[in-house]
Amino acid sequence: MSDVSPTPGPSFNWRHLVGLVMAAVIVTGGVYVVVNERAGDQVIVRVGDSELTEGELFAIIESGDPLVQDETIELVVAGDVLSNWLIVEAVVLELSDRGVEVSQDAVDQGEAAALAGDQDPSSASGALRVRSEAVVVTLRAYSELNAEFDVVAPEYLCASHVLLDTAEGALAVMARLEEGEDIGDLGAELSIDPSAVDNRGDLGCNPTARFVEPFSAGARSAGGPGVVGPVQTDFGFHVIDVRSVGPLSAETHPEMSVETIEAELELAGADGLAAARTEVFNQIVTNAQLRLVDDGYIDARYGTWDPGAGIVLPDGVVG
Repeated sequence: MSDVSPTPGPSFNWRHLVGLVMAAVIVTGGVYVVVNERAGDQVIVRVGDSELTEGELFAIIESGDPLVQDETIELVVAGDVLSNWLIVEAVVLELSDRGVEVSQDAVDQGEAAALAGDQDPSSASGALRVRSEAVVVTLRAYSELNAEFDVVAPEYLCASHVLLDTAEGALAVMARLEEGEDIGDLGAELSIDPSAVDNRGDLGCNPTARFVEPFSAGARSAGGPGVVGPVQTDFGFHVIDVRSVGPLSAETHPEMSVETIEAELELAGADGLAAARTEVFNQIVTNAQLRLVDDGYIDARYGTWDPGAGIVLPDGVVG
């Protein structure tokens, strides 16, 4: 009989589950399960053909915390270990469906991580740590190989502005600009932006994402080089002299150096790749959650799988 909820939760980054065996020794609470006669071969969790027995669970917890009393374990601690084990094994099955197996190199990295965390890889808790780390390494490598994305040039804005307390003040500045006055002079004279003392209101060239949205939207409304205002934000009323706005390129933003543009585009590509890798990573985890919902079993004494939190919760504990 399955205790797995039929409704999966949103995808999550399960990397925090690795090392829960280490963290389990500091978990406190008053929920215990007492086993009068340990049934060492009794299966308490299963996903696919992978199973964990009660004896194996006790071995993991006791090797991670020598203070655990024989035949008695804390349910919250058990839930942490079972959560780690279930997700790891479900991800292994998801990767296997894609023809990917955990390599010896990944296992070696897992052993190195366990040793770095002062865990004996040959202990039951250390073996779980090695397995968890090796699966993370494998999943990360799979995500890197299967990430697909297009580099999207970020939108940039090169502009100066004058910030005023009132719309009337902004309109007055616009009138003076139409008469031929310099926006830098007006910024130094009138702007309530403290930085105008030094930069005369020149904002340079920056991604529009760095500005509050009303300011960016106001700059876009200029339709190209030109003056627009008053543009109201939480800071006040702006008069914006747009020198260029649009996707980052040398043609659109001639005042920017080629070196700067190339560096920013390279950074945008790196960000896009990272996002694509994360998407693949999280999709595998989401599929693993669905697998646990459809093909998972948990002994009712140890709680139920909470797909929203992505953990095993003892009865009566809210995730």
